[in-house]
Amino acid sequence: MFAIVAAALVGLYALGMRSADRQGRDTQTLANGQRALAMLEKDVIEACEATTVAGIPASASALALRMPRFDADGILVASDDVIVYSFAGNQLLREVRPGAGSALAAVTGQVILDHATGSPVFDYLRDQGTSLVRVLQVQQAEVVRVRLQASASVGTDPDGQFFRGEYRMRNKR
Repeated sequence: MFAIVAAALVGLYALGMRSADRQGRDTQTLANGQRALAMLEKDVIEACEATTVAGIPASASALALRMPRFDADGILVASDDVIVYSFAGNQLLREVRPGAGSALAAVTGQVILDHATGSPVFDYLRDQGTSLVRVLQVQQAEVVRVRLQASASVGTDPDGQFFRGEYRMRNKR
């Protein structure tokens, strides 16, 4: 009888440990997704336009943002500085491509979100009265809508967690 009770307790303990481990991974995925959206939000708000850059055109699975810079007269103008978000395998990457004379440091292959279970989707929108409409030419976008999906670990949770955001470019030209 003691052996049966002991085996049951060990089984419950093991089940509890697996559950705690899974909950910890889910919590980390949630934190990572929120951090990714916060970084995207900051970059989109500061951008002056969504653009296309060599090698990575802005599309539903990639986002290229031209960043502004102050000119000699203190006026905010578009620069050659570009921040690119792209999907590679199961990761969302961020890359900073500074233009000539930029104060920005180049960043390549920075992982923003691990264990993505589906491609990030970027929608490019513009204000039209009281509604937002999709635009065919990315350069006309004023708002970027982002949908991300990630799992605690690839293969164990096919649905994962969804993250969404909609951000307006504050410095739109």
